[in-house]
Amino acid sequence: MEEFLLLARSVFVIETKDKVTYVEYVSEGTNRPNYEAAVDAVKELL
Repeated sequence: MEEFLLLARSVFVIETKDKVTYVEYVSEGTNRPNYEAAVDAVKELL
């Protein structure tokens, strides 16, 4: 199942019209995504 990224953490930022503007997958479950980059992506939408 690893090839489908089902065992990975992920972060998505999606705007109001369902357009994905930011995606990050972290392959190791103990690693954290770059939350700061995700927050920056959200701020760009505001």
